[in-house]
Amino acid sequence: MAAGASKRMGEPKLLLPWLNKRTIIEHTVEQLIRLKVDPIVVVTGHYSDVIRQALERWEVQFTQNRAFKTAELGGSLRAGLNALPANASAALIVLGDQPNIPPKVIQQILMAYAEQQRDIILPQFDGRIGYPALIARRHWPELLAMKDDSAFERWLAAHAADALRVPVDTDSIFRSVDTPQDYRDAKARAGIK
Repeated sequence: MAAGASKRMGEPKLLLPWLNKRTIIEHTVEQLIRLKVDPIVVVTGHYSDVIRQALERWEVQFTQNRAFKTAELGGSLRAGLNALPANASAALIVLGDQPNIPPKVIQQILMAYAEQQRDIILPQFDGRIGYPALIARRHWPELLAMKDDSAFERWLAAHAADALRVPVDTDSIFRSVDTPQDYRDAKARAGIK
């Protein structure tokens, strides 16, 4: 998910510098490629051209959240699901502004899906769920029918009891880089000066 307006940041947050001379969005995509997540569909909206340009050398597909001005997360979710191939059995929903999520968290979610074949898999830390979220195809019609942008968060909360919750050892699953202070904090956690 890379369609947000970065209003609280005041500049395109996904293009801020991160590790190894990469931007936040490049770092996120690189982690997914290393974990062999395929295909990777990057949903753009605000700053679409510069996000595409930043990722032009990476093996990703793009789709546009055409309702990005009014429906950020919900519109991005619908656009991403619609862009996945017909043989995709599940979608791993990754937020582009969570660069501190360790690859092992994503591995745990993918392994849980492979081993358990549960419909919804969510990471959990200290009793709270976060992202990335893995959702099997059978739930996609419900998600695609949602019109309210906040409906997805309510849907996740309603289904959390039925989901397989994967215990993780980091609170990064609910930490996004939304403000300049968030960015400074995230860099400090990652050891970036």
